[in-house]
Amino acid sequence: MKARSMKQPWEAVILAAGRNRGFDLPVPLLTLGSRTVLETMVGELRSAGVGKIVVITGYRKAAFKSLKQQLKNVIWVHNSDFESTLTARSLALGLKRTKSPRVLCLDGDVVLEKGVLKKILTTDPPFLVMDSRKVLGYMDDKVKLKHGRVVEVGKQIDYPDGESVGIMGISREIADLFSVSRSKGYYEDLINHRLKKGRGWQSVDIAGASWFEIDFMGDYFETLRGAGGKKGQVFADRIESKHRKTYLFSPGPVMVSEGVKQASITGVIGHREPDFSNLLWAVRKKILKVAAAKRGFTSVVIPGSGSAANESVVSSIPLSKILIVSNGEFGERLIGLTRHHGHSVMTEKLSWGHEIDWKKIKKRYASKKIDYVMFVHHETSTGTVNSIASAAGFAESIKAELIVDAISSFGGIEIDCSSVGFLTGSTNKCLASLPGLSFVVGKKRLMKTLRKSSSFYLDLKSHVEVQDKSGQTLNTPPVSLILGLNVALDEYLEQNAQQYHRLATLSSELRSRVTALGFEIAEGCTSPLLTNFKIPRWSSFDSIQQWMREEGFIIYSGKGRLAGKIFQVANMGRITTQALDEFAGALRRFVNQNRPRRKR
Repeated sequence: MKARSMKQPWEAVILAAGRNRGFDLPVPLLTLGSRTVLETMVGELRSAGVGKIVVITGYRKAAFKSLKQQLKNVIWVHNSDFESTLTARSLALGLKRTKSPRVLCLDGDVVLEKGVLKKILTTDPPFLVMDSRKVLGYMDDKVKLKHGRVVEVGKQIDYPDGESVGIMGISREIADLFSVSRSKGYYEDLINHRLKKGRGWQSVDIAGASWFEIDFMGDYFETLRGAGGKKGQVFADRIESKHRKTYLFSPGPVMVSEGVKQASITGVIGHREPDFSNLLWAVRKKILKVAAAKRGFTSVVIPGSGSAANESVVSSIPLSKILIVSNGEFGERLIGLTRHHGHSVMTEKLSWGHEIDWKKIKKRYASKKIDYVMFVHHETSTGTVNSIASAAGFAESIKAELIVDAISSFGGIEIDCSSVGFLTGSTNKCLASLPGLSFVVGKKRLMKTLRKSSSFYLDLKSHVEVQDKSGQTLNTPPVSLILGLNVALDEYLEQNAQQYHRLATLSSELRSRVTALGFEIAEGCTSPLLTNFKIPRWSSFDSIQQWMREEGFIIYSGKGRLAGKIFQVANMGRITTQALDEFAGALRRFVNQNRPRRKR
């Protein structure tokens, strides 16, 4: 840093208008032991000799009321367009209230160790503060240098030289230019436009100093422990223990048992040893038991999500005429996937939330030559269950083979595989194992007709041959996941048919509890595994999700055309009645605090 005497005063603009969806409060109002983030920042600015301080508010303006009374000689400016604009607008509003030749601009979610700001302010503007030692994440703002000067800042920078701290010093000339900007984007865009016209800004590297940027709950815990003193550490321990209790009420990933976790962590097997071959053989047999598949069927384990199993089938069957019947988001994905691999695809796109009527389908396609019929058994986007038996009857009537996507239903809804050609499943849905594995159950006769896949990694023919002949896998397998799956299958088979009853009972209880709070079930949601609830007019998905996340419950939004209209609550996996009680209690508190009171 270039040292100089501070003859010209500094002024500062703190950007505190944005909303971080991981927190109910604006981040600058989060407590760090005895002081808030904003109080800490203002205190450091005062210690560094900064005179005028301008704070830009936006999200939850009223929450700053008490702080306004405590922080004297601070200018408060409200960005009424904070929801439709980004940081450039807030910066412009703040800079209009400054006059000094030198202005320091700071993001409102940054906390620096004591004394760092004073050192930063010994550098002539324009400059950008960075840290060359930070390990950068995808969402971090990155800095590019050339000959030691900043030439670009932003998220999408290859081979960056460091992370932007979210602090910059600018001259009066630049402040005046930025203050009249009409940009609704990020202030980094203004900086880059300026950098292209100049010879770069100075970089102030604070590598080695402690600083924190609070984007996520984990960042907050780290900041509390690093900058909140003893009170901050105690507070971090208390609230983190609450957040460790997280229940996945989502249709994948799902809650798994301690037995599955322990098997995945503690099991040690060399994947080219006989022990692994025995493990893989056992897992494949157990999958067939869950599928109630009799002689003439085999199963094969595929590393990857459920989509990997679907693609392994579609890319490996002979080029064919395939009819895909879709009544939801995942059915439509099958259409794109199948076309991608060169098949002649006929599509029957039905209304979302309406069960497939195979009798009507038969009237339209009875006379057409079709090799395969493909559909989603449990359409996760709508919660609609489509009959495998009726689909099998239709396929048999036109002499076609049936391909069933049972990704989210396998182990949760009883399945009869006797009339199915290929069936795909995933481990981290109703089987309640860890994510990262999928499988295919299929007729041995059809397995012999497979072609060389257009995907080298997902070549189903090779997977079957290697697993059958050597008891090994085509590629290095995720052994820990297979160990966990083996235990999950054992747990499942111990319950057998009771598993279906347990899930159906949980679903019924869940619906009863949530509808009693005034929420309506979306049309066509017949699933015993998840429920789509309509978002009431007085709320939004973001509000419900944020509240439930803070209470320790993960729910999902609607997909495709249902986005913003419903929220999904799944009862797959190891959800207990106690967890359901706590979930209902958290949602009740949300309703009590947020639903408008009726006028009498």
